[in-house]
Amino acid sequence: MAFAATKRKRIGIKHVERQIQMTSLMDMFTILLCFLLGTYDSVQLQITPSENLTMPTSINDKLPSQEPVSVMIAKNAILVGDSWIVDVSPDTGDVNSRSTLPQDGSWDPLIIPELYQVLKTRTDRLRERAQMEGTSFTGKLMLMGDKDIPYGLLKRVMITAGKAEFGDFQLLTYQTYSRKKE
Repeated sequence: MAFAATKRKRIGIKHVERQIQMTSLMDMFTILLCFLLGTYDSVQLQITPSENLTMPTSINDKLPSQEPVSVMIAKNAILVGDSWIVDVSPDTGDVNSRSTLPQDGSWDPLIIPELYQVLKTRTDRLRERAQMEGTSFTGKLMLMGDKDIPYGLLKRVMITAGKAEFGDFQLLTYQTYSRKKE
């Protein structure tokens, strides 16, 4: 019995080298690359500031460890998440509260009633969820404020959040890059 190589020599069949088809291989890598780029997320939080919000800049490069409750203080309103809470006067920064405060002196005039009610509801829900997950409530609140809002308004929002048991504040800013001195 003759070997296959000997048969080829006798019959006259020449050995043809096969080349890899690069077109289909390149197509496969292109599709894989497009999929990976589409699913890659370099930032954990997706934040979209509104037209009425121009945030200040900072050089902090730390990212938040957990997703906090977000409060946006725009020029004309205060929002929690995407929900409008109360109007703000763009000129003076005064809160146009529709809620009446108790007149017995039990309510601090710096607290914004509508914001307090929404944040207190969130606190209760987050405490229940943390208890079910076996973790503790962190009280993290991310503040997004326009760079031109009055300090008094920022102070009122922070006091209101503190009263609703949010004590770990993260102020959201645009990051500017600075050169480090070596």
